[in-house]
Amino acid sequence: LNPEKADSMTFGLVRDLVDRVIAVPEPDIAAAMRDLILKEGLVAEGASATAVAAILSGGLDLSGRHVGVILSGRNVDAHVIARVLL
Repeated sequence: LNPEKADSMTFGLVRDLVDRVIAVPEPDIAAAMRDLILKEGLVAEGASATAVAAILSGGLDLSGRHVGVILSGRNVDAHVIARVLL
């Protein structure tokens, strides 16, 4: 991908399709990674676990909705896995 082209495409997609953006602190992302490993047996990179962290933090009102999260990326260093599990 051409980063300059990807950036311009991404901005337009986000502007047109995203209703809300929330910030998720690093400890919440680590907790989501930990929950995915321990409860679901899934290893997910921090960027992917951010969506799970946003849901678990209660920052989104999802009552009455069916929600799916696409998790991608298992390229997590063993030291990072050890740190989020401790």
